[in-house]
Amino acid sequence: MNDLVDRLYEEIVKKLKNKEEIKTTVCVVSSPEELELEEALKEQYNLVYFAEDMEDSEFERIIIPRLSIKMLANLANGVSSTREEEFILTSLLKGKKIAVLRKGVEYYAYKQSSPAPLYKMYNEYEKKLEKFGISFEAEGSNVHVEIERDEEVDSSAKEIYFFKKRLITEASLQKLYLQNTKEIMIDKNSIITPLAKDFIRTHHLKIIESGK
Repeated sequence: MNDLVDRLYEEIVKKLKNKEEIKTTVCVVSSPEELELEEALKEQYNLVYFAEDMEDSEFERIIIPRLSIKMLANLANGVSSTREEEFILTSLLKGKKIAVLRKGVEYYAYKQSSPAPLYKMYNEYEKKLEKFGISFEAEGSNVHVEIERDEEVDSSAKEIYFFKKRLITEASLQKLYLQNTKEIMIDKNSIITPLAKDFIRTHHLKIIESGK
């Protein structure tokens, strides 16, 4: 009886370990390989790249590392001009979880030069996609991805950081400031600590509330 119990225990432990090792499969909609993304996700997810003959059973989530202006406009209007866009829209209809990495959203790069109404139009497209269920992740909170910024940043570039955390501390702002971030977009419900407010005032950081 003791031998039987021991064998049963070993089998149960073995099955539990195998279950823990099963990783969620994530589909990356990108033609070039995303090596940085692979490095960040390899411990938690199995990554597959989009292919036209994919079956729904092959993945549970979708990541869009780069969102062009054309793709943003098409998806927001429910239009597909490529197989990738059709795949994303169909996946949305089927209730798949989809995340866009903000680092790869093309229209952000034109904030300083674009006419305000045009930039606002693309911002409205982004909000439409969020209503459809697509999340825009600065640090990949939904997919547990953290994309590191380049260490060398052009001092003339005006970068916008989209802060996803609810609590904004002085330490987090110091890190962004050292990375040459001058504008930070936050959620309207974010809480800024007193020391963080002092840091913002002293270092002339621009805080933008999302939706404004």
